[in-house]
Amino acid sequence: MAEHGLGDGGRVVRDRRAVAAVAQDGTLPAGHYPQRVLAFVANDGSHTVSAYTVRPPGPLGATAVGLHPTGVGAAPDGNTVYAVNSGSNSVSFISSDTRQVEATVPVGKMPFDAEPTRDGSRVLTADYGSDMVSVIGLADHRVIATVPVGRLPHSITTVPDGRAYVTNSGDNTVSVISPENTVIAAIPVGNAPSGISATPRGDTVFVSNSGSGTISIINTATNAVITLPTGHRPEGIAITPC
Repeated sequence: MAEHGLGDGGRVVRDRRAVAAVAQDGTLPAGHYPQRVLAFVANDGSHTVSAYTVRPPGPLGATAVGLHPTGVGAAPDGNTVYAVNSGSNSVSFISSDTRQVEATVPVGKMPFDAEPTRDGSRVLTADYGSDMVSVIGLADHRVIATVPVGRLPHSITTVPDGRAYVTNSGDNTVSVISPENTVIAAIPVGNAPSGISATPRGDTVFVSNSGSGTISIINTATNAVITLPTGHRPEGIAITPC
């Protein structure tokens, strides 16, 4: 399976056999469609992650995870989804085939988002209550690095060269984390940045500034920012795969 993409709180994954020919920039060749699609939703109030078939739509059941899961990330191959448990300071790794928890990894305080690197080798969590990002290695499901970022890190996106972009809602910046797990830039954006998403090629990152009613558009080659108006209090943001 491979990630299809949704905003905060849910994720869609698709069968990896249908996307074996995906280009390095993340786009699908013409005529290639997913054979099986599943949706996973974090249920903050019931401490579970629900799974659904998409074609045809229908429930598959719920998996018990930690306290107050706030979001779900998905591995690039779709084999695993990550439930961020903000109430128990952990991430649950769930098999998308069996929908069973395979590992639970302690991270920082009040994690809000978890996203993989594009090569699937690491998972990064935005630890809202610790002002840091935890980096989880998948070889043995443990934290291999903690990266101090700005205040109140909210959401993460990654690009193909291994960099990660983190919205810091408490100081109106986006931290750029290198493949070596160090902060290499802090980019000023609008007020209270929340959702963040990158294009499949990774050349552009879009940021929802919930406090200023704008989006910031970041050129990842230069860190130059363009700001455009949106509606009131924008939160989540997503980019279509093609």
